[in-house]
Amino acid sequence: MPLTGQKLNITKNKINDSQISMNQKDGGVTYFTDRNESEPATFDESESLNVSATIGAQLYTIEFSPKGVPVDNDNPNKEHIMIRSSNNSFYEIFERE
Repeated sequence: MPLTGQKLNITKNKINDSQISMNQKDGGVTYFTDRNESEPATFDESESLNVSATIGAQLYTIEFSPKGVPVDNDNPNKEHIMIRSSNNSFYEIFERE
């Protein structure tokens, strides 16, 4: 079940919510950072763009889905960003207004 009422902050070089941030550091390398550590991210493109990193025992993924790609039960006519953690199958879905 997704968590509701959360805020996603997006700037030119960083995306973050309450638990994880993804940012591009010097040299163009993208990192995921949680409260304790930072690890380089990997990219995968299929129907959507997936960016992921393993920090300690946790796998974090941010999935960018364009219009027309269904995400959970949300409106497929909008763009979505889903943030997932392997911790208890936690995920958040953000929909562009």
